[in-house]
This record gives sequence, C-alpha cells and structure tokens, in this order.
Amino acid sequence: MKRRLLIVSLLSLVLVLAMGASVSAQSATNDAPWTSSITYYTPSTTGGQMVVSYYAEGSATAVDAQTIDLSAKQAGSLFIGNTDVPAGFEGAAVISSDVPVVAVNVQFASSGLSGQYGRLLYSGFSIDQAAETFFIPTVLYQRFGSTSMIGVQNVESFDIDVTMKLYAAGETTPTATVDQNIKAQSSWVVSAAELGLPANFNGSATIEPQSGGVAGRVVASVQETDDSGRGAYAFEGVAQGSETVYMASMLCDAFGGQNSFYAVQNASLVDDATVTIDFYEPGNATPIASKAATTIPAGGKISVNPCNEGVPAGTSGSAVISGEVGDAIIAIGKVKAPNGLATSFVGESAGAMDSSSAYIRWADNHYNEFRAFVAVMNVSATAADCTATYYDATGNIAGSEDLLDIAQYNKVNTNASSAGALDTNGEFGTGASVAGTGGALELSCDQPVVTVVRLTRRVDLDGGSTTLFGEDYNATAGN
Repeated sequence: MKRRLLIVSLLSLVLVLAMGASVSAQSATNDAPWTSSITYYTPSTTGGQMVVSYYAEGSATAVDAQTIDLSAKQAGSLFIGNTDVPAGFEGAAVISSDVPVVAVNVQFASSGLSGQYGRLLYSGFSIDQAAETFFIPTVLYQRFGSTSMIGVQNVESFDIDVTMKLYAAGETTPTATVDQNIKAQSSWVVSAAELGLPANFNGSATIEPQSGGVAGRVVASVQETDDSGRGAYAFEGVAQGSETVYMASMLCDAFGGQNSFYAVQNASLVDDATVTIDFYEPGNATPIASKAATTIPAGGKISVNPCNEGVPAGTSGSAVISGEVGDAIIAIGKVKAPNGLATSFVGESAGAMDSSSAYIRWADNHYNEFRAFVAVMNVSATAADCTATYYDATGNIAGSEDLLDIAQYNKVNTNASSAGALDTNGEFGTGASVAGTGGALELSCDQPVVTVVRLTRRVDLDGGSTTLFGEDYNATAGN
C-alpha cells in the first residue's frame, strides 16, 4: 500500500496520508484512495506570507514550494492536488510564515469518493512542541476493527535516528522495537502491519532517540482506519505527559448511540502511574461517576469507556483524568457509533484563555457538506465567560456568540448557526458561501478553557446503516 505523509512546520503540522491500491470494497484501511488539503487561518491583524515546501519521504531536498499571500484574519485551504507536487509523491510538507498561522490537515478519499468514507483531521504543532521523545497513546493492528498508521517527522536540519517501541496494553516489555533513520525535515510513515505486531494488537508506542544514533526532535501523528468499514480518524502524538488531563467531550450512549473511549498512557518510561477519572454532566459541578484509582505500567496504557464506569446512558459531558503527584499522563478520546461515526481528539494538559480553530464550516444542507460543533470546557475553579467570534474567508467577522457562566469542569457548545454567522445562502466557510471557502473561530475567555471541534456530515450508505461521518480536532492556543 502506498503511503503519503504531509507535515507542516511553523507550526509543524503532521499529515499522514495513505493511498489505496483499489476501491472495490468498503475498507478505509485497504481500499480508500486518500488525499489531503491543508486548512489554515491567521489570527494576525496584519497580512503576511506563508510558504509550503514539500519533501519526499527519505529526502532532505524540497521538490516543490507554494507561496500564499495572507490577509489579516484570513481563512483558507490548500489542496495538494492543485500544487506542482509530482504524481505518486510520498513525503512531507513544511509550512513557514512571517505571521502566526494555525492549520489543520483535512484528509479525505479522492477519486470522487470523498463522500464515501469518513475524514481524518489533526492539528499543527508549533516548533517548540517537538521533542526527542514522543508518545502515541493508542496503536491498533486489526483490533476493534481498526488499524493504525503512524507518521514521524524530523524537524531538525540534520538526519536523526529514532527507536519506536510498541507496548501491548498492560505490558512493561515492548512487543516490538523498530529503529529508523529519518532525513532532515523528512518523514517516516509506517503502518502497524509493518511493525512486526501480532494481529489483534492493542497498545501504545514511544518514539525515542536510538541508542548510539544521532538524537533530534520529532513530531508525530496517527491515523486509524476501519479494516472493514468506512470509518477514519486521526490524532496527534504528545511530547510529554501531565498530572491532569482534561477531556472536553465525554459521551455515553448519547445522540443515537455515540460512545466515548479513552486511551490513557503513562508517559514515564521508568515509573508506574496511578490515575482516577471523574465524569461530569453539564450544569453539575459534582462528578456523576468516577473510575477508581488504576495503575498503568511505565510506557503502557489503559482503555476506558465511561458507560462502564457508571455514567448514565444519554449523557453528553466532560471528564477529568488525574494522576498522582509526579505522574505523567497522556490521553486520547475517541467516539464511535453504530451509524458510522468515528472520531478522535487529544486530551489537554492545560486550558487557554484565547484560542483559534482553523477549520469551521456550516452547510445549509447537511448532506452536501460538513457542519462544525464546538465544545468548550472550563478547567478553572472560577466560572468562565467566553466570546466566540467567527471569521469568514475574507477575514471579516460573520457573527459572534457569548458563552456565559461556564462552571468548573463543565462544557458548553457553540456553532456558526447559533452565533448568527450564516450568510444569505445559509452557509459558513463552505464552497457555497458568499465569501468563499474558508472559515475560522476565535475564542476569548476570562478563564482557561479547552476546546474540541467536531465536524459532521449526513450520509446515506450501506442500505441506510451508515448515516453520519464525523471527526474531531483541538483548537490551538493563542489568537
């Protein structure tokens, strides 16, 4: 199977792409022909310029570069098919800019099949988020109906050597260990099927400097795709853990069978960690359920379903994962539903008073395009007041909404429709929008919050059993 990795650096944004050899079945892992678009936004009040350089996998020489002029507060997208990158390209891209830019990779099935499979979304990294050691909280190989593909980018100007260790859930000894040299600015993209893992593997991974090799900083992201189905989602790796992780989305049999699943990894390579999880419903400052203290071995992970921890069916809320003093915890949240929905996002170690979300859409017809729904969780002990401001493709304010009196650990929601940001066509940010394709959100609060954006689209596939595609991504701190 061909692989393609697109990684952006200003922001180092990791974009993992896989190219399927055929499209005769309904396997997002084996048959969907993936392509990509970089969706970007500058929160700057002045214009600037952004350059996107493309590097073939295993090469430190750029094969093409695109220059894009940016207006203040501009939102837009760059489709890789509209660049001069040669056909069959496999590699990485690096974005640099003279003004702040936030970006999200939007990966979708090509060859006219974009509405036949779910989309994969993941956010960009700032360069200071790169590190010599990176953690992947969940890696699957033909487990839970999914298989993982991992992309690792070298952000240095020199070649480096890394070691990937893969741990089965609950184990302290790696199931597989793989060494790899990565060229400067280039990437390594590897499927779980190529890592020497047994079928039905469920675990986590660490990316570390190779013993005796040249050390350097990396960033990483992961995509997971259905082995026999249309679902696809992606998330970023994390450079370090924290004692507390905030999950802005927590579902138990909500909205027609949507359920959250948390992968919680111990980021220490030496010591065990002990975690508890408190689950909250909107408007209730007291947890409605809790997971008792559980030990996670060094480098290992546990999997948690809120429904199995006493959360009532129908709940849509938030959660707080807490370690003991000195513990280093990382978490990924996933959502699955029998109607085809499959999403993922990264748990946050801290909130931000200001943030930007680069990929916001609202289609008048939910079957034609995506709609973005934004979850905002207050992680402060003081009630939070926020203002959500929506910017269209031209950089103009299309609408805004006040989110007031958000209690500690509670979440509220906003979208372009409720904020009055829709144009005369009933659209925001879509190809049918009056302002053109591109839309973004800036969130300003008086207390730190964490923000997760979900984009969904209605479909009618598989005899009516697949009715909803969706995917999550995290907002980027700073406006």
